[in-house]
Amino acid sequence: MTSMYDALANGLHSLRNPRLISRFHTPNPKKEAEEAVTVELNEDLRNRLSCLIISTDQGRIPIIWLQEAVNVVCDVCAYISDLLPKVTCSEKDRIVLESNLEDALRLLDVCNALKESLNDLQHYVMLVRYAAVTGKDIKDTTDEELKARLSRALESLGKATYFMDAKVEENNRSSEGRSKLEACSSMLRNLGTYPHVAAPCSRRASSNAIFTDMYGLKVLVMFLFSVIAISLSIKPKRALSLFYTKNQPSWLEVLQTAQQNMKKLTDSAISCGSVAILKEVEEVFVSADGTRDVLGKFCVHEKPILDADKSNISKQCEQLSRDGDALRLDLLQLQQNLDRLFRMLLSIRVGLLDLVCTSEF
Repeated sequence: MTSMYDALANGLHSLRNPRLISRFHTPNPKKEAEEAVTVELNEDLRNRLSCLIISTDQGRIPIIWLQEAVNVVCDVCAYISDLLPKVTCSEKDRIVLESNLEDALRLLDVCNALKESLNDLQHYVMLVRYAAVTGKDIKDTTDEELKARLSRALESLGKATYFMDAKVEENNRSSEGRSKLEACSSMLRNLGTYPHVAAPCSRRASSNAIFTDMYGLKVLVMFLFSVIAISLSIKPKRALSLFYTKNQPSWLEVLQTAQQNMKKLTDSAISCGSVAILKEVEEVFVSADGTRDVLGKFCVHEKPILDADKSNISKQCEQLSRDGDALRLDLLQLQQNLDRLFRMLLSIRVGLLDLVCTSEF
């Protein structure tokens, strides 16, 4: 009984003595603060990625989905970019560090190619908008002016259609002379073949926590870029690729669900023969084709134009103008988001290069 009381007394003495407590647990405010930030980031990403899981019934991707997805990726990039200057690496981190350096460069190349493809789509929209503006407000025009304006509108729509047909042909090329978007998809598939090099729980994995986050970011960027590539394709011939993910960081579990959701949506659109995967782009395609057919009746077949015809043509061109203007603004916002993402990826690569220079190899 005495020994039990002695043990209890010693235990109470330990609780009262900070020096003895420190032998068992030394608080680290900096580490605890970093862990709290990581937990908060993981929870935030799980919530935001869950919002990217959309109904597959609509059959197409709204541009706002791409805009929000790019914003999510940019926020993860900013988090990692802020961490890199605080990281130190040892010799055992060399392989993973070099792998991330190479992958960052490849992702920058893909981002550049996607920006160029976005410019192609913006060129199409410019031609459509010019046609729409030329063909509206024709009620009080003279016959000669009317014929000239409708001819210019039809010519511009013809150029837009020809431009898109050329893109379809380009996207359907074989490996020799393949399109920018197919080159992007191929590079992303190659990147996704070896995610284990920098993945947590792999034989070569670093114990450095920053590389777990880098792995998660890489998978997230590959998924986003794949969706953008298939969204910018006209009549895409290849289905969306899925990227295998490990269990860490914890938000990758939600990303896996988002990938499967997006693949189901895009597979359905491709099987239906949709011209464009993006909802707003498909709507402009349909409206532009309908307007071109109407103008062709009067300009090509020289059908007499009555006042009622003028009114109908003006209304159709006004609707096409509104749709084209809205699409232009959406694409401009997406372009600005991609520009920001490119700068963030570049910042991460610069941070990795600095890490190479300061590490103890």
